[in-house]
Amino acid sequence: MVKKILGFLISFAPVGTVFAQTLTSSGTADSVIGLILYYISRLMILAIAFAVLMFVFGLVKYIGSDEEVGKSKAKHLIINAVIGLVAATSIWGIVTFVRNTIGVTSNTSLYNTIPCTPGLPVSQGGCN
Repeated sequence: MVKKILGFLISFAPVGTVFAQTLTSSGTADSVIGLILYYISRLMILAIAFAVLMFVFGLVKYIGSDEEVGKSKAKHLIINAVIGLVAATSIWGIVTFVRNTIGVTSNTSLYNTIPCTPGLPVSQGGCN
């Protein structure tokens, strides 16, 4: 299990290197905080979508279950989905509040920057 998790984390090393190059080119702490808050915000959107899907899945299980045990498990799933939905929405709101309070803006050019190799023509992945 540890090997799988370690392999999964190592697979993101090239992505981290690309973002590190992007961040050092701008060089401000504001852009680093903005990038972290941007990704937390995007993860919360996924968490909200997952919670809604689990809520719907719980409803389907509750409606389709004839046994008391099945209905009880479906109730617990629905309750947990609602708790997850409230938590994810709250975190998303807190991140948005912090981002607006601090004054960190989402610099979309920071997130869409593709590193290039100096000295090569653009057609070959270079900057020139």
